Amino acid sequence: MQKKHYMVGLSGGVDSATSCAILQEQHNITPIFMQNWEEDDHCHISEDLQICKDVCQYLELKLQTINFQKAYFENVFQVCLDLFQKGLTPNPDILCNSQIKFSLLSDHAKQQGYDALATGHYANIEKRDGQFALLQAPDPIKDQTYFLSQLTQDQLSFALFPLGKLQKNETRALAKKFQLPNAYRKDSVGICFIGERKFSNFLQEYLLCKPGDILSDTEQIIGKHKGLFCYTIGQRKGLAIGGVKNSLDMPWYVIEKRLEKNQLILSQDPMKLLQSHIHTSPIHWTRQKPHETQLQAKIRHGPDFVNCILHSDTHIEFTTPVSAPTPGQHIVLYQNGECLGGNMILEAFK
Repeated sequence: MQKKHYMVGLSGGVDSATSCAILQEQHNITPIFMQNWEEDDHCHISEDLQICKDVCQYLELKLQTINFQKAYFENVFQVCLDLFQKGLTPNPDILCNSQIKFSLLSDHAKQQGYDALATGHYANIEKRDGQFALLQAPDPIKDQTYFLSQLTQDQLSFALFPLGKLQKNETRALAKKFQLPNAYRKDSVGICFIGERKFSNFLQEYLLCKPGDILSDTEQIIGKHKGLFCYTIGQRKGLAIGGVKNSLDMPWYVIEKRLEKNQLILSQDPMKLLQSHIHTSPIHWTRQKPHETQLQAKIRHGPDFVNCILHSDTHIEFTTPVSAPTPGQHIVLYQNGECLGGNMILEAFK
């Protein structure tokens, strides 16, 4: 096998470190740490960077670093703020992959003459009919094709996922076999720039709060909200409404956000979260639009699929109503294990 030269995105986590160790056995690799946010009390970038340095020292590799803070702020963070302001609930991870990691970082690797950019994502790429198909990983919990669903053919052609065929426990076992310094480090959860803060508290630092009424689904005022951007469809915790007179001893759910009246609508009936149709931004197809219209979909990251019918590139119907398809989040379409693409949910209706 001819040795290739890969750039490997290193984050401090066990997945990217194991990817480095796997590729190093047969190829020349250069690890790189990407900084997208400024160090603060909640986002401990220096800790991640030090772990990357420890991994590279152990593997006898030289770590490169690159700073994309400005681009990340403009192309991911500010875009998300604008969507929150409109009452939507965006997904920064999908934007980061398409706009930063597999765009700017990939371009950097190409300019440096590398053969591919490798990352620790759980996904697979296969050549089909002269195009690059994005395929699910065998681990349904860790599969990350949902977050990669906006990648283009050009981006997929330059991407490499060494962990694509592995289960998460197999990655951990390899990390221990390689004796990597971070083999026992816990997986990170959530978005770095938020850290351990409450999401609503973080948003209030950047968006002007406009408090308003919380109404029941019978139009009774039952409390005050902090600002509509602090809530998402289906949310049942952190509503701070206390005891509501004449209500049942059951959870309340966010079922609607009325932007024009600045009202948050709650219900104790989870059936009111069920929707059968969604309108989306025009679907981005990773490879090509399928001939079939009966597909599978994910309305959020996770192992669960729902069956759906593709009426058009902007109208999808669920064969069975689903709970809380959330405007701002992405619907991602699948067929026989291939991630076909997707885009942002704009509206959900019955």
